[in-house]
Parts: sequence; structure tokens; C-alpha cells
Amino acid sequence: MRAVHRPAGCVSQEREVSGAGGGGRVNRPRYQADGNQAAIVRDLRAVGCSVQIIEGANGTAGVPDLLVGRRGSNYLLEVKRPKAKGQRAGRLSAEQREWHLAWRGQSEVVSNTAEAYAAVGLLL
Repeated sequence: MRAVHRPAGCVSQEREVSGAGGGGRVNRPRYQADGNQAAIVRDLRAVGCSVQIIEGANGTAGVPDLLVGRRGSNYLLEVKRPKAKGQRAGRLSAEQREWHLAWRGQSEVVSNTAEAYAAVGLLL
């Protein structure tokens, strides 16, 4: 077993995985991006931000979709679909709500480019 160092006050987001013998395959939820994510990523990159799609953070449920770097700062963005005619706006899952409540750093929920720009301190 590997020891994991965590600074004081950090909340663990690890989950125990049990199975026959403990060495079985781990089933991770399939990552599915909201339809507006590609445009948000493209637009952030167009104004000079670096953007990494996190894609489920190695199976840890609730972790935001994007890691964005701008002017020496990092930002975590959860992308949700906007409200459209005949549809509800995207909502945080229970796991995402839990993660956001436990996280002691910055994180934002965005549904369009303007909200993403504001989240990273851009006012265009």
C-alpha cells in the first residue's frame, strides 16, 4: 500500500474499490461532455488560455470538466448545458455537488463562453 501525503485540512476525494481479491477491474463512469464544451474550450484557447479537459479525473466522480490556465493562475470549470427551448438547463449531479462543497479552492459552473470568460477574469 502506498502512503499518500495530504496537507492539513485537505479532504480526500478517493473512493474505496472492493471486489474479489481486490485486484479486479475498476469500472469508471464514461465521460460525456456537454455539447457546448467544445465551443467554450475553443473560445478560451482563442484568447490565450491553456485548457485541459479533465475527463473524469481518473474515475473520481464529481471533478470539474476543465482546467484552465491564464496569467499564472489556474481555474476549474464545470460545463453545463444552457437552458434551451423544451429543455432544462444542465444541473450538477449529486457527486458534483458533493465535490464542489468539499473543494477548498476555486471552481465555477459555466454554460457559455461569456460565463467562462468571467470565471477566468476576462471581461470582453
